Amino acid sequence: MRIILFLFFMSTFLFSENYIDKLHQNISNTIVKISTNTDNYIAQKIGSFSTNKQNSLSDKLNKNDNFFKSTKYLGETIRSYIRVSTDYEYNSLQSNDFNVNIHASIDLAKSSKNLKLFISDLNSDNANDLLDKRRYKENNAAIGISLMESIGRYIDVKYSLGIRSLYPYAKARFSLKKQFRSFQFEPVQNFQYSTKDHFREDTRLYIDKYIEKNLLFRTEFGRGSRSAYDGMDYDTTFHLFWTLNAKAGFVLT
Repeated sequence: MRIILFLFFMSTFLFSENYIDKLHQNISNTIVKISTNTDNYIAQKIGSFSTNKQNSLSDKLNKNDNFFKSTKYLGETIRSYIRVSTDYEYNSLQSNDFNVNIHASIDLAKSSKNLKLFISDLNSDNANDLLDKRRYKENNAAIGISLMESIGRYIDVKYSLGIRSLYPYAKARFSLKKQFRSFQFEPVQNFQYSTKDHFREDTRLYIDKYIEKNLLFRTEFGRGSRSAYDGMDYDTTFHLFWTLNAKAGFVLT
């Protein structure tokens, strides 16, 4: 009798264990199937929608920066340009100051599609400083070549080699654009080494949001460091870009 009961309990246990394993496997397979289908559906619907919306917002922001020729745009664009701007400074005690500033980036198409000859911060006051080491300043005119490349699908890189008052320098700029709802976030990292200033780096974070159709609000956070100084620099800047029409706009910083 004991042997029969033992065999009964053993068979019941083995049947139960086998049943539980099969039930567990069936439930697991069902959950995996549902989660996979849900994941694929969300990726197809929301993913494609976000990509289209991001492309649309990025295109609109690029047009805005191209129109105003912002410092950010000049640092990241692969298009050729020549920007001429004028400054007028009124001084009641001394003579007034009028300056013409030139920034340019010109294709070197025969060498490479993304290779550029650049000129930055050139004006009538510092034109002669370009070839004079004794008159070196950080904001002096610079001339050199730059190369735009991409790392993967999302990271853009700009390499630059130039001279400023005959001091050579090398610079690398890394940027990444990502959208979250109606905001675009763009972190930018710059590294620069100069035989005069040695090593310096800075990080910028741009957050863009359209308040109205032609009214863009940009928040810019920055931090940086230099090998010649202790500590770090921090700054925050707010920009308001208002496009009045196809030929006129207003910037408040």
